[in-house]
Amino acid sequence: MFQAYIYPKDDLRYPPRWYEGVWKTYYPNGRRWSAWRWEKGRILHGSGEAYYDNGQVISRQTWYHDKQEGIGRWWHRNGTLAHEIPYHNGIEQPGAKYWNEQGQPVTEEEAVAESQRRNTEAWGRE
Repeated sequence: MFQAYIYPKDDLRYPPRWYEGVWKTYYPNGRRWSAWRWEKGRILHGSGEAYYDNGQVISRQTWYHDKQEGIGRWWHRNGTLAHEIPYHNGIEQPGAKYWNEQGQPVTEEEAVAESQRRNTEAWGRE
């Protein structure tokens, strides 16, 4: 298995075109950034995960020939589930669910507003 020891914003975050298998990337602190299964270096195929720099899982998703399939799950930085979104053939399906950082159900609008607030704060610190 080939592993890339690279930073998240590096141009090598994607495997070479010939690569087949799980491609792992890492933060500068040595913790895993992502692990995704690739075909021909450019097609996502199978299950994969992305992680926060603290090691907490950000998302778990399944891809079938570069299209999301099944239930994609995302977590807040504190480890509580943020949302679940069903996909079929790469298209979002009805039935998405959203939770705030305290684990309480929220509407999609509330979840989007909170995500935008956090992203604004994060980018403001860089």
